[in-house]
Amino acid sequence: MKKFATILILIPLVMGIMSGIYTRKKAELPEYTHKVLEEKAVEILEHSPPERARTAPVPITTVSHEEIVELEDIEEASPMFQTYDIDLSEELQNYTFEQCEKNGLEFELVLAVMQVESNFKSDLISRTNDYGLMQINKVNHGWLKKKLGVTDFLDPKQNIDCGIYMLKELFDKYSDEHKVLMAYNFGEGGMKRNWKKGVRSSKYSRKVLQTREELVGGTSE
Repeated sequence: MKKFATILILIPLVMGIMSGIYTRKKAELPEYTHKVLEEKAVEILEHSPPERARTAPVPITTVSHEEIVELEDIEEASPMFQTYDIDLSEELQNYTFEQCEKNGLEFELVLAVMQVESNFKSDLISRTNDYGLMQINKVNHGWLKKKLGVTDFLDPKQNIDCGIYMLKELFDKYSDEHKVLMAYNFGEGGMKRNWKKGVRSSKYSRKVLQTREELVGGTSE
């Protein structure tokens, strides 16, 4: 009876000691990243006999909530750039897209303005002294040089910068697309005079918006 009682006392004591040894050994094990664990699992599969390979566990890749959120943020922060089949190089289309994203403008609308203004001719100077892709009138050259540091109004990228800056300024003042486009074409004074007469659009503004719709509905490369 005493032996039996002694055994009952020793069993939990031995189990406690063994549990402590196991916990201590487990704590000493190195921590591996998911990638290392996957590589080790693949290595085991490659060097295992067929009967073991069939029953070996398949490595599972896990993604944390933080990684998922980060991926979603990247997708949201990187809108897809679409190249259109127009007479403007992919480089300049990409540049225009980037500038539109920075300034909160619609890419297709700016391309439509460019097409109506110059038909994508970067070296065009009109009879009324409008320059380049966005047809920046000479009356605006002085303040744009000071504001944006423009050195050549026929340089495609500098010209695009000017047009986008002017459109952004107009959109900051007016929410109506026709009003913005009329101001870009006539100047703000001309737009306001027409607006007072009840003229809410112009041949120019309607053409730009129609060109945008055709562009969006057309084919891209």
